[in-house]
Amino acid sequence: MIDSIRAFAMALHAQGTAWVGTFEGWPATYTPEDRTRQPAHSKQTFIPAKFFVGDSAIWHVAIAWEDGRNAPPVELENRREVQGKGHITYLAERQMVGNTTAD
Repeated sequence: MIDSIRAFAMALHAQGTAWVGTFEGWPATYTPEDRTRQPAHSKQTFIPAKFFVGDSAIWHVAIAWEDGRNAPPVELENRREVQGKGHITYLAERQMVGNTTAD
């Protein structure tokens, strides 16, 4: 399923237009990069493009182009357990390690 999510997100990212709808029955959104604003409470100098599919309380996949439109995105999947705890898996080749990234 991640391959179809990734392909859909990349197609939206190539268009660069905001989108809201459903993907394979799940609510989904795409927000393009915004270089005119900076996220609140962040050292980031722009708002990165991001794709989100799923329901945060159950399961979701988030893809964000944190290093800019043309850089590889960071991808993660979060599955909630019965007790409400999440299990996060980074899906992209580039994974987050603590506060740094490992290629």
